[in-house]
Amino acid sequence: MKVKHQLYLLVVGLLLLIGAPLVSAGETQSFTVLVSTQADSVHFSAQAQGAQALRIEILTLNGKKIFDTGLQNERALDWPMSDSQGRAVANSIYLYIATIQTEQGSRRQVGKIVVLHSNPVLSTASVDEMTQVEPLSHNLKHCAWVRDAHGFLFVSPLECRVGIGTNNPLNLARLDVRTAKSTSGTRAIFGYATSTANEEIVGIWGKSDATNGVGVRGEVTSSVLTGNIGVHGLANVGLGVQGETSDGTGVGGFAGGSTGIGVLGHATDGTGDNAGVYARSNSAGGAALKAENTSGNANANVILGCSGFFCSNIVFRVRNNGNVTADGTFTGGGADYADMLTVAGKKSDYEPGDVLVIGPDGKLTKSAQPYSTALAGVYSTQPAFVGDTQGASEQSKAAADNRVPLALVGMVPVKVTAENGAIRPGDLLTTSSLPGYAMRATEPKVGTVLGKALESLESGTGVIKVLITLR
Repeated sequence: MKVKHQLYLLVVGLLLLIGAPLVSAGETQSFTVLVSTQADSVHFSAQAQGAQALRIEILTLNGKKIFDTGLQNERALDWPMSDSQGRAVANSIYLYIATIQTEQGSRRQVGKIVVLHSNPVLSTASVDEMTQVEPLSHNLKHCAWVRDAHGFLFVSPLECRVGIGTNNPLNLARLDVRTAKSTSGTRAIFGYATSTANEEIVGIWGKSDATNGVGVRGEVTSSVLTGNIGVHGLANVGLGVQGETSDGTGVGGFAGGSTGIGVLGHATDGTGDNAGVYARSNSAGGAALKAENTSGNANANVILGCSGFFCSNIVFRVRNNGNVTADGTFTGGGADYADMLTVAGKKSDYEPGDVLVIGPDGKLTKSAQPYSTALAGVYSTQPAFVGDTQGASEQSKAAADNRVPLALVGMVPVKVTAENGAIRPGDLLTTSSLPGYAMRATEPKVGTVLGKALESLESGTGVIKVLITLR
């Protein structure tokens, strides 16, 4: 029974010499072996002047012979794609050797690799002239030239450099794939991997061990602003693009032009709390996001906040010198302004709400004298703004263990006592004899007023909200 098989035949240009006599320089002749497909076979035809006999041998890539016609007094022979029971006999990559006997009795043997696949398309080039033949090394790799209707695969016969879409692979492997123009989406390369197992399944994997190597690189040369993407990652749930590194850069973006963007994150959904770029760090001493401007200009921008398309309207700016400007307002979790100042003794001896005064050594300490003119402010519970002369330096981090935020203005929880009478909203407050506590001021002097009470305290001690207005 004849069974029609779909096959995809790719032909390779590899010349082998296997113990056959060579044609002398005076006998040089031109010949071609044409390969075509039939309904259930591959057809080999000798196109050589004076050809009298032809032999076709089919081998697997490990050298196992699976078909041999022997030398036949024919100019054309077939390799059947099915056996006598109609079963397919081939669907892989093979090496075939075509031996031609001419009128002069010479033989030439041409090796080709054949790829059979379920596709009824055949587009091959004939074997070029093989007139000047020299013995090849016995350990020559089976390298190939493969051509089809859309592109070709070339493998250098000596170095085995692989080229897809190019016959000049300068590297070990080069891929040059071009899609035809289309009004719909096209893919030059498509990698797809699926598995039900909870394992790492990769459609396309790129790796480089070179010092400045690139595992996967995407490049766009179009001048059109939108719709051109060098590397595109898509995920309904999960990570569209993931970069991993030990001490390097997981994902790097570089822009060489004057208006280029190294990395662009774009969230297109008009609802929800989606984000164009999301940063996260698990390190206590690290940062989820770091930004720098290496221009050397103190006024250079480090971060820009924009409301217009491609930052056409800048509303927030962080400069290289640490200056921050904004067109809008800032809303913090607290309601006071505080400065970071050093306390006497251990920081653990103090707590938010303590009324603090300036000690003889210039450090802050708890108040313990009524109507003290050394009054400085209150240990802030949750300041909205914090002033720090040391900024974000390492010295500031080291000194933080002995400094507290001193509230100078704003609304702050304050520890109070009723030792000078019950406190009512609007009463002026000053220092008391109880360390760290404020009391109602009846006849305050200049420099002794802490602020005005916003809540009441009938008796004893407690914590109330106070509007800090030192005077």
